[in-house]
Amino acid sequence: MDKYLIYHSYENLSLLDSSIALLGELSLPFIVINDFEYYGGHWGKLIDENKFFLANAFNIALASSKNCNLLVLEEDAFYNLILAKTYIDENPSLFASIQNSLSKHNLFYNQDVKIIFINDLLVKNLDSIKQKIKINFCDFNTSIFHSSKNVIDFTLDDSPLFEAIDLSILYDDRQAYFQYESFNQDLAYKYSAKGLKIAFDLGCDFVIANSIGVFNMFDKKRNKLNKAINRDFINIPVLFLPQVLLLAFGIKDDTKLAFRYHNIPVDFV
Repeated sequence: MDKYLIYHSYENLSLLDSSIALLGELSLPFIVINDFEYYGGHWGKLIDENKFFLANAFNIALASSKNCNLLVLEEDAFYNLILAKTYIDENPSLFASIQNSLSKHNLFYNQDVKIIFINDLLVKNLDSIKQKIKINFCDFNTSIFHSSKNVIDFTLDDSPLFEAIDLSILYDDRQAYFQYESFNQDLAYKYSAKGLKIAFDLGCDFVIANSIGVFNMFDKKRNKLNKAINRDFINIPVLFLPQVLLLAFGIKDDTKLAFRYHNIPVDFV
């Protein structure tokens, strides 16, 4: 399997469009379809375990049907796919139940399908990335916000990507709070705002979100974060890694960068 089926089930197309553009720039083979099942989000396994396993298995089976590995663009979906695959692969009764359910859709769960996080794929294609770089970020500072610290155990070290474009990472936050919004909005906004405050006070020019949940909290809920701790974070923008790399490639076309989907403008381009 040397092709990648891109997993996505998000209303925001910023990450999807920019990732597609980046994969195209690197000549990496991929397929995009719109038939994925939503697994329930960060709390999916706790809310409805059966739906969680079946939805993730369905998505893995889709990749198998296309003779592809499954390429995941953000950490929360990646972690949950890895979690579901581990449970299914190691539990014969669950595996049999999944196969029975998928057969109704003419799909087959294939244990050989690999779940690949886009950052890991980019690290493995670092030489190709270096050949594309036209602009460095030596005058910029950023902070990275992850979905959770659990994800790091399953991913490669992506620091060489930032070293390649000479981008300084001032803060690396591995404890996101966006998931608390479903049961305690005040807590979610307060602690998310504190993370953004650290990046702002350190002098970051923008922040990088490795998760759709983090992006939505920092970009879509900015006014609520400002209010939560009585601070104005002005317009420090939130970017995804593919967008940063496209900028490093010298690309300014917003059909590729997809900044049009952001509430907070990226005004340093």
